[in-house]
Amino acid sequence: MTITRWTLEEVAAWGPRWPTLGRSEDFLRPHPDIWPRDVVRIPGLIDDILSSLAAADQLRFSQAVLASLALSPRDRELTSLLHPCLDPAALGLPFSLEELLAMDWIRVPTLLADSRRGVMRSVLLGRGERGNRFPTGRMDRAAAEAVELALDLAGLPEAYVWPMVDPHILGPALHGDSLALPVGLGAWLLRRKHVWPEGLVCTGGLAGDGRITPVDNVPVKARVAANMGFRALLHPERAFDPNEPACPVSLVCAGVRTLDEAQALAACFHPDHAPDMIALYRRRRDPARVADAVYSVPPAFLDWLSEAEPDFRETLATAYLCPESATPLLDRLHARMADRSTPLTEISRLAQRLFPFDVWRTKALETPGIGIAVARLHVEAANHQGLLHEFAAWEPVLRQACARLFALRDARADELLAAIHLLVGGLHNRYAFSAADLEEQVRPLAGLLEELEGDRQRRRRRIPNACCASLGRYHGTLAQHYGFCGPEHLEEVERHVRSAQEAFGRGTVPDYRADWRRGFSYLLHALLDAGELQSVREHLEAYLDRPLNALDFTALNPFEHFHLAKFLAFTGEDMPDYPDWASANLADATPDHPWPLWALNLGKAATNREDKIRFLRASLRLCRAAPGPTVRAMALLPLAWLDQAGLMERNQVAKMAEDVVEEIRTSGLDREHFAMLLDETGSEILECVRECEARLFPFGYR
Repeated sequence: MTITRWTLEEVAAWGPRWPTLGRSEDFLRPHPDIWPRDVVRIPGLIDDILSSLAAADQLRFSQAVLASLALSPRDRELTSLLHPCLDPAALGLPFSLEELLAMDWIRVPTLLADSRRGVMRSVLLGRGERGNRFPTGRMDRAAAEAVELALDLAGLPEAYVWPMVDPHILGPALHGDSLALPVGLGAWLLRRKHVWPEGLVCTGGLAGDGRITPVDNVPVKARVAANMGFRALLHPERAFDPNEPACPVSLVCAGVRTLDEAQALAACFHPDHAPDMIALYRRRRDPARVADAVYSVPPAFLDWLSEAEPDFRETLATAYLCPESATPLLDRLHARMADRSTPLTEISRLAQRLFPFDVWRTKALETPGIGIAVARLHVEAANHQGLLHEFAAWEPVLRQACARLFALRDARADELLAAIHLLVGGLHNRYAFSAADLEEQVRPLAGLLEELEGDRQRRRRRIPNACCASLGRYHGTLAQHYGFCGPEHLEEVERHVRSAQEAFGRGTVPDYRADWRRGFSYLLHALLDAGELQSVREHLEAYLDRPLNALDFTALNPFEHFHLAKFLAFTGEDMPDYPDWASANLADATPDHPWPLWALNLGKAATNREDKIRFLRASLRLCRAAPGPTVRAMALLPLAWLDQAGLMERNQVAKMAEDVVEEIRTSGLDREHFAMLLDETGSEILECVRECEARLFPFGYR
């Protein structure tokens, strides 16, 4: 929240004008980012600031600096610099500076309000080796009793409570029992050495059994929280009068019943999912009701619940064994995978948690219809991330479920989809790029293809643009594979693209238009790799569905960004605004395909040294962080380019290249494909990659 992000340099720059700006209240909201880079300047800055402030603001400022230091253990080497400036005793604290900084601290935001207006106050909770009861002098009786109960319920009765209130004002400054919930939650987080979740604030009383009790003026507190930029407010249930205006639009208001519920939310807080997380937590012991709630929560919340409550794992395993609960969830997850609206790592985690291998390797044969969808989900997620071991585990499950289903009933489209996933996992992800291997894999499918194509042709008599999605995906996968096999197979790429686009309705069927457009992607890659650049701009614009001079970069999906970057790298065309946009958004790139290749191609296309270093190093970082060896092997590409341009120390690059090749030897990637690298040393590896880049990493990889 920007309102708290003052720094020592900022305060020093404004000097005596700081309080007149209404900013002195910010001293009551300490944070750990106040320090300048040049730490030697700190004592001088503090002296200058103190000399410019009135006595009241001097105390506020000293308190804020000391609290900021307590919240940032990485800055505790500053203690020697700050010793002359800071004296905890002057603020009424019963610690020396060394004792205070030896404690663990957490900042807890609290809300105080009457019927008309409210305020946010920070409370620091500290935990050290020596027991320290909290000071009651800054709280009224109700607040002191509420805080004592909260600390007992959280299992941290010895915590020290340090309210960020005006040090020069004596007597109670915190009132009422609404401190109980935030202090109880903060103490629970402090015990686990967690920080307070960014964007969260809460208010509520506590009963001795952990139930959250009502408090006054929650609507006023909600307005304060929204105005200060908080994202979510946890409050007692039924705190809002249904006849009064609702919670502010910018704030998620979630009613909680117990301290346990609040702790579950704070453990892996996500403001947009707070109500769904509460719903799941309340249903966590009922398999029939869990099924409806799981899909909408972050995977991290499922992980936390499974670790916190081992029985929840059994609940999940039971919840999705029947078609009524499993099928809708599987359909949603497959749809999210198709449009990449969710990171692949999250889908994998959901799949592993909801459809675990040890349950479904046998269950898939008992209910093969669902079993195929479960195995396909795991195989497809593994394929997209190059997770060879995950694919190897689920491949036999998918084959066996298919065989079982086909023995029971006709399921030709399912059979072809399964074959496509197995083809990608068995050949593409291993770098087994051979036309002969492909033909051996697809030969048994000839009768199935003829049957599906015949059915589509019969439907075309009634519907001119009748589609068959499984046929379209089959031909698209073959177009990819022939593109991987090299420019000499360009005619096969073009033939299969035509068949795929025909099966997807020639671009006239809205539901399959994105699939139809994907054919232009395969053609674009194949033409670029063949060096035939005359029509690539036309194919790129057809794929993007808009001219290049009308692009909105923020509206492009990851694959559209990847194609644009590769086009710029191969053609040398200039798009001046794109590198600036890419630099500003580089931190958002993930190891998921295609971001590592996006950064690689931007590095190739960059015309100045700084951009080239930035993008190539980002590509290297993303490749090395990828979950599977398929993408990690591609780290050789940015390494080779960094070495060629002299942008990285040569011995370091050579050692990293040798490490990548060592993983290739042992990871299950196709050894024949990488044979030219396996017996080389660092510099020879990089030279070989530069000379044979198109053969080693064809198609820019996918």
